[in-house]
Amino acid sequence: MMTRNGAPEQQPNAQKLAELIVYVANRSEVDVHFGATKLNKILFYSDFTAYERLGRSISGYEYIRLNFGPCPRGADGLRRVLESQDRIVMKRLPHFNQVQHRIIAMDEANLSLFTADEIAIVDEVLDAVKDLNATDVSNASHRFLGWKLAAPCEAIPYAVTLVDAEPDLTEDQTAFAVAQAIRIAKEAVPA
Repeated sequence: MMTRNGAPEQQPNAQKLAELIVYVANRSEVDVHFGATKLNKILFYSDFTAYERLGRSISGYEYIRLNFGPCPRGADGLRRVLESQDRIVMKRLPHFNQVQHRIIAMDEANLSLFTADEIAIVDEVLDAVKDLNATDVSNASHRFLGWKLAAPCEAIPYAVTLVDAEPDLTEDQTAFAVAQAIRIAKEAVPA
């Protein structure tokens, strides 16, 4: 069965997303640019890279287009739960004339929920963005075809990872390519 955004049916796994948040926060403790915006982009790139390589996301969460880039639907509520469980602390800190919503891990992540491939993807994403600030990572996400195609607060289709975004296509051609990628993804799932 397929979701409305073209991904194989996969239920959101709050426990996996929670452990990813704790894991990423632990790995990012020395990253002065790490805050909620950067966390959301790390989660996004990890899930979409997993979909492209493994045929499924890591967390099962749907990502929506927000002003500062993609965000897992319901991530704020999950962070509040983690904070109430004393697994993370959220701090508002001054950061280059802005306010950074820093996430500090107070616990270790339970990595037994993940495959080695999933953690390797998250580590790869962390390494790729380690020297970038939230603005850089956010701007990069705005160049992602799925973010461009989604309306504000709309889901970004996972199947867009199957579309080569490099060719110079018209909007109609791009929309057609995405529709075809979704169709192909639906057909690839065994009945």
